[in-house]
Amino acid sequence: MKTLLNLLLMALMGVGLVAGTASAKDDELLKDFVALEKVYIPALFYTNQGEVAAKPAMMATAKFKKAWTLFADKYEFYRPDYANWGAYFAVIDPAVDEALELVNTKSLLQAHEALEAVRANMGELRGHNGFPKFIADQMTAYHGPMEHIVLSLKASGGKLTPALLAELAETRDAAEKAWSKVEKCPVDTGLWGFSAGEMKKYYGMVDATGQALERFSAALDAALASEKLTPELGKAVMAAGTLKLKMPFVATYIFLGGLELPQK
Repeated sequence: MKTLLNLLLMALMGVGLVAGTASAKDDELLKDFVALEKVYIPALFYTNQGEVAAKPAMMATAKFKKAWTLFADKYEFYRPDYANWGAYFAVIDPAVDEALELVNTKSLLQAHEALEAVRANMGELRGHNGFPKFIADQMTAYHGPMEHIVLSLKASGGKLTPALLAELAETRDAAEKAWSKVEKCPVDTGLWGFSAGEMKKYYGMVDATGQALERFSAALDAALASEKLTPELGKAVMAAGTLKLKMPFVATYIFLGGLELPQK
């Protein structure tokens, strides 16, 4: 009996060691996810800044391509589940190659779109594999409805119909829900390499983005509540729902990649 108990104890210790090893490997994977994201964000940002940023866009995208290649070489077969792991590498890899080819021909907007596909797939990869609270992915979830609001208002040319306002209200609700998750998402200062001062700045940016969303929401609610949409109400929605809504978010997101918007 004593021998059997000893064998069981040894087996349990073995399971613990294996589990500990797996956890340690996942900790390393998380660190590498963060390192990759910090290289990815500048490439995404600069490819969306027009021809004036062609040189930094090329440099940032080439740097990301190198980082991605190293990451993929290390992790492509890290987990055996192809559908939830390997399949994402099969999609991301050609998208990264395409982005680099496009940026080298100064097709920056198309390169940016290829990198957007990378962002979406990286978010799904992490979400399906035990990293549901990766801060950059939480921001990506907000980016979708926020960008829809901005583009819808720009496309309207200021002609806000009741149908458009109703659609914006629905999208606003999705944006508020997504941003609430960003606000609640922990950011590991050690992983991201932020000092106490940088974290204070980051949370100030998070707060500013939330306030921008609140101002848009207030302007939209005022327009929805009015029996007649006056030019003043329409202008307030347009002003609060375009650059004033987008730019605080951009500043917050690129801060994760070590960038800051130029002061005007």
